[in-house]
Amino acid sequence: MEIITERIADSTPAEKDRRLHTRMDANCPVVLEIYLSDKAQYISVIGRLINISIGGCLVASEYLPWQNADPGSIDEVVFSKFESICRVYLPWSNLHRISTIRRVGVFTTAVKFDQPLDEKLVENIAGMEKEGARTFKPRNPWKYNRILPRP
Repeated sequence: MEIITERIADSTPAEKDRRLHTRMDANCPVVLEIYLSDKAQYISVIGRLINISIGGCLVASEYLPWQNADPGSIDEVVFSKFESICRVYLPWSNLHRISTIRRVGVFTTAVKFDQPLDEKLVENIAGMEKEGARTFKPRNPWKYNRILPRP
């Protein structure tokens, strides 16, 4: 139980959450790789980028592995079963970033990038397809939204 308390304490409460960079609205596909903490497995989730800044982004997906968890205990479920480190991939900009999960909701995940992005790149990503016409059709659809062994 101590580990869970430490991880929840690391996931910045709202009063300590200070945004250092402006968030820009975005609407493009994103792939989020979430690692299980007790097994050598991961889940590769396809979602939509809701907003992005130099330091992080907000991802929404109906395929998040904790979607059926009780909203009151979602932090405990997430930070006990999954690592706080994840990977973010934006297919249309070819951006790969190792990130840290900061906050979670039933259908959302807020992540902080380990290395900040360039401002021009953030503006380009935010300017992609405002109408949301761009989708992600993977070459290997079996690889997404399910548990896979770590490479």
